[in-house]
Amino acid sequence: IEVFPQILSQIKPKRMLVFSKHVWDNLDKFDSMDWRSEAGIEREGKSIDNGYLTAHDKSCHVYCTWLPHPASRNWGAPTRWTPFIKEFMDRRLG
Repeated sequence: IEVFPQILSQIKPKRMLVFSKHVWDNLDKFDSMDWRSEAGIEREGKSIDNGYLTAHDKSCHVYCTWLPHPASRNWGAPTRWTPFIKEFMDRRLG
């Protein structure tokens, strides 16, 4: 976990889809990165968190959101998540 910000700074992704609520809940705990929330993405009447993780040295700025892990019993059919993933991928980056 300690090297994760360094890995992001090296590969410089523009978007990151996190398949774990536990990991998602800990993204804002990196000392070398800041978290900024964006307006939620609506799915099945719920607003799903998303936002930007940015390194203090500006070496990384990645738009992120999360979904349950595909192996979890809450996943359901792939068609359940396809519209959400499409909206996440189509959102204009800031």
